[in-house]
Amino acid sequence: APAPAPAPAPAPAPPPPGVSTICTRCTSDPSDGDACEQITVTSSSCPTGYFEISASGQACAPFYPGGSCPVEYEPAACGSTCDTSEGTDACINNHTCVDENNDGEGICELNQCVTSPASCYSDGCTPVPDCGEPCDPDEGNNACPVGHTCQDGSSGPVCILDQCVDDPDLCEADQCTPVDQIMIEKSAATICSDANTPAAQIAVFTLVITNPDSESRTFTVTDTLDSRVSADDVVQTSITNGGSVSGNVITWSSLTLTAQSTLTLTYQVALDDALVDTALSNTVVITEGSIERGRDSITYTPGLLPCTALISEEADRILIAVSLVLMGFAMYVFGVHYRIGELLNTAGQRWQKRNDPDLDSFQDKISRSIDDPV
Repeated sequence: APAPAPAPAPAPAPPPPGVSTICTRCTSDPSDGDACEQITVTSSSCPTGYFEISASGQACAPFYPGGSCPVEYEPAACGSTCDTSEGTDACINNHTCVDENNDGEGICELNQCVTSPASCYSDGCTPVPDCGEPCDPDEGNNACPVGHTCQDGSSGPVCILDQCVDDPDLCEADQCTPVDQIMIEKSAATICSDANTPAAQIAVFTLVITNPDSESRTFTVTDTLDSRVSADDVVQTSITNGGSVSGNVITWSSLTLTAQSTLTLTYQVALDDALVDTALSNTVVITEGSIERGRDSITYTPGLLPCTALISEEADRILIAVSLVLMGFAMYVFGVHYRIGELLNTAGQRWQKRNDPDLDSFQDKISRSIDDPV
């Protein structure tokens, strides 16, 4: 007879009551306030951070305080809507949440564009391109830096020098470098004011001009300062080599530079509190006749240097002198000079014994001879 069929395996016993619990918690998705995760645990309580719900598949958000999962705020990108209540975390790094309507909701803009709108496109996210870089003709006169034109190129619109538009022969192939170029480099630094130039900050501008040719060159230098700087802000006595200022433009006329030599021009600008920590745009141009031979542009942000009497040059000399006098008096009162002498004497004796032991014995013999001449 055939063997009997094996008996079916018994069904698994259901878990004992109270040891199977459905738990839920918010997920890490910050874009969905109802994003939840459900798990089943074989215990009577949920793990830390989870909440217990009554049935699988039930919406989990109502089980959290406030009825929804907490949404984690992510800093907004440039051009995106931002929440001003988030403070410096409202936008990604190097951006500011600009709320023109003061309703708590703004738009993220590049910091440079906030402090110096003229240095950026209207979107508040794109700095004005340099010569040779792609440009947007829809930005009009602000499509390129001053002295440049946004013109169609082989790969789209690019910024080129104005004189290259009128006469390409005046420029190199890149349409950004003048033919027979005179090199110029501009820089700026902040110093403290003194009694002669009372202001929050003093900006020192330096122009280094180099003639690479084998012949002398005569030219004019025109330095256009930021539109927020006026002639009254320029410390006229600080302008070197006979430069003159009118409005926000400093001009040096008929400068002559011998072959393969360098000339340095400097001047100072007194900046009020409104311009501290603000991006300032400056452009300097060299022209020979009516032809541009060189230019340089910088964006300079004066630092928050505390120009107080404690760190001015005149006060420094007084403070240093007083400090030295007080230090000497304290050393005398507390006998520090004796301690220093003892340390030096001890160190000297150790060095002497280590490097010339015979000298020590010779001195001992001399001392004994003096003490006991017989």
